[in-house]
Amino acid sequence: MKGDVPKALAAQARTIDEVPEQVLDALDRDMNTPVALAVLGDLAKAANEVSIQHAKAKKDAKLRAGAAALAERAVASFAKACAPLGLMQAEPPAFAARTQARRLRIRGLDTKAIDARVLERSQARAQKDFARGDAIRNELIAMGVELLDGTGTTSWKVLL
Repeated sequence: MKGDVPKALAAQARTIDEVPEQVLDALDRDMNTPVALAVLGDLAKAANEVSIQHAKAKKDAKLRAGAAALAERAVASFAKACAPLGLMQAEPPAFAARTQARRLRIRGLDTKAIDARVLERSQARAQKDFARGDAIRNELIAMGVELLDGTGTTSWKVLL
């Protein structure tokens, strides 16, 4: 185990540090990918527990700092463990763009048409025509497009 890990996170730290080697061990045993994937699941669980501890440790600066450092180790461990399996090899923006394009193609949707409907909805909402805005949202949902309203902006994603 590396670094100064708070006692409350010792088990998670062990998991985080050991997973890359466990994945390789599983693959060395007749390419046992089910075990390798299960080990990745253990890593995800440990990382989630670290995240929860970080959120709870608002008044404990040492635990909070330890959890943050351990979270960084978890990200590195996950990348190292996924590499031999060929998983998670694309950068997040590239992966998101590729996934979006594939979902659009599967559903037969056009980005420009969706953007036009989102703009039309934004204009309706700006004019306080909420019924029209809701109707457009419902049309998009029926097409498999989820709208994500933010402060002053709306983005969208194609659902599975």
